[in-house]
Amino acid sequence: MQAEQGPVVGPVALTPIQHWFFNLGLEAPHHWNMSLLLEARTSLDAALLERALAHLLGHHDALRLGFASGEDGWHQAICEPGARVTVARVDLSAVPEVERPSALSRHAEAAQRALRLEGPLVQAVLLEWGAGHSTRLMLAVHHLVVDAVSWRILLEDRRRRTRGSRRGTPWCCLRRRRRSRRGPVAWRRWRARRR
Repeated sequence: MQAEQGPVVGPVALTPIQHWFFNLGLEAPHHWNMSLLLEARTSLDAALLERALAHLLGHHDALRLGFASGEDGWHQAICEPGARVTVARVDLSAVPEVERPSALSRHAEAAQRALRLEGPLVQAVLLEWGAGHSTRLMLAVHHLVVDAVSWRILLEDRRRRTRGSRRGTPWCCLRRRRRSRRGPVAWRRWRARRR
């Protein structure tokens, strides 16, 4: 049996952990995220990163989730692929070296505060330190759509897409990871039966 491999779009029932999260009643639920600061061995092209991240969002349906609160509680829906992803570029080359850690923290916190439950749930910042220094890429993703295990998969897919783009490999040649036989359609049916 071949699992459906196309993107999933539309309303999706909340999972039990998502219900738990919204029942917490957090004051700033947008800010509940996981972030990584990656140090690049080579210079990074912001436009190339934007294309790689856009493809990553098209590839991983959960990264396109948006949440909305209604009279009957919280709901989620997966948006169509194709939204533009912006990688913010920050030039820290003029910042004295002793002040760079605090500048980095300010920009990282700003990216994390920019996350919104209605979307986007992914933020990227390219921190350029100047000649002779490696560039950093800061990624912030809302915890409702990423966990410690999925970070590894996302980073590997981002790396593959960036390398593939540098080599001229078309996006279509970078296949979706195989989903379980259950697939998203089976998952929706399972959630509907549990109601």
